[in-house]
Amino acid sequence: DKLKKINEKIKIVKSLPFFKYVDSIEQNEIAKHIKYDYYYQSTILIEDGTYNYQLFYVCEGKVIKKKGDYEEEIIEKGNYFGFLSLFVNIPSNYTFMTDEKSKTVIASLKFNEVKLFENKRYLSYLFF
Repeated sequence: DKLKKINEKIKIVKSLPFFKYVDSIEQNEIAKHIKYDYYYQSTILIEDGTYNYQLFYVCEGKVIKKKGDYEEEIIEKGNYFGFLSLFVNIPSNYTFMTDEKSKTVIASLKFNEVKLFENKRYLSYLFF
């Protein structure tokens, strides 16, 4: 069961475009830091005006990206969001919250927990 979970996490890492060309040792290191969280309806994950240094990947359910009361986008299974503050050092311009109709499963990665990411130059290589 533990091997299955790490393989699922490695699959998530490989599916993200900015980790596509990272070698398998680094992919395994990144995968070790992925954490699964289960959220109920209408849970705010990132609030407009706050800083976020975390990547969120939707495993199940939906996340709504909002500006005020206006729904901008629905983020569904297999898509990711939430790490922009890491690079531009500005607060989020949107609120991201789970869908009001379903339970949502999110895989998250806190960048400050991954030693590889201590080097911002390494990160800029991955993302830009």
